[in-house]
Amino acid sequence: MRKFLIVTNRTKDTDLCVTKKIEQYLTEREALCTIYDKPEQIPTSVVEQGFECAIVLGGDGTILHAITPLVYYQIPILGVNMGTVGFLAGVELEELEFALDSLLQEQYEYDDRIMLEGTVYRNGQEIFQSAGVNDIAISRSGFSRIIRFKIWVNGELVDSYGADGVVIATPTGSTGYNLSAGGPVVSPCSDVLIITPISPHSLTSRSIVVSGDETVMLEVERIGQNHMEEAFITVDGQHGTRLKGNDRIEIKRAKVKTRLLKVGTTGFYEVLRSKMGGRKL
Repeated sequence: MRKFLIVTNRTKDTDLCVTKKIEQYLTEREALCTIYDKPEQIPTSVVEQGFECAIVLGGDGTILHAITPLVYYQIPILGVNMGTVGFLAGVELEELEFALDSLLQEQYEYDDRIMLEGTVYRNGQEIFQSAGVNDIAISRSGFSRIIRFKIWVNGELVDSYGADGVVIATPTGSTGYNLSAGGPVVSPCSDVLIITPISPHSLTSRSIVVSGDETVMLEVERIGQNHMEEAFITVDGQHGTRLKGNDRIEIKRAKVKTRLLKVGTTGFYEVLRSKMGGRKL
């Protein structure tokens, strides 16, 4: 690799110290670098310049912002963790030089992750669509009461219940909102979708894992009638819209995949044990 886009989060790298260190290290080895410091607003004019790799500095939120414009140009991403947990980031700061050398020497692996596509229909008309690598969440807002849902998988009714919401996650997103809501951790190489109710008002509502080939359909049965009682759909916590009663949300595996870069030999379960507070063996 010889042409890099460095996407940095100024709230994490305020003086661009790490960003400039990466730029200097790569340019001294005859690589080309472009720095962009607004990960949530990467324009088409930047991503269509033929970059071989995007090095993204920040936490998972920064990487999720950057994925949206990068994925459609098939630009692989190496995340450098400057946040807290950072499951999407493949490199810690102390591993930085090793990772950069691996990129320059073509010593890396591609780690393709499935994405979700969510489409909202109101009165039969599409009003919103977005794709994400982590999850799609439908949740109540403010002081609203519980939301009532119906959920189908491939046209077959799965359940109808009241809850604070529901999150549909990819394996990559299983360690995020899904885990906080009581859902299972799933290996990121799996091709499945995870449906997890958020604080369900039932003793029997549990997470369901379905095939990545299946389509999930949700119908919002009822939301309160005043402005204090609202529901929202959010994709990766980045994009969303307000929902109304009787809206239908179709969720399925997206046609595109997020391509992360893996350097070194650290596996998912070692990362999981380390970042979730387990001891090193």
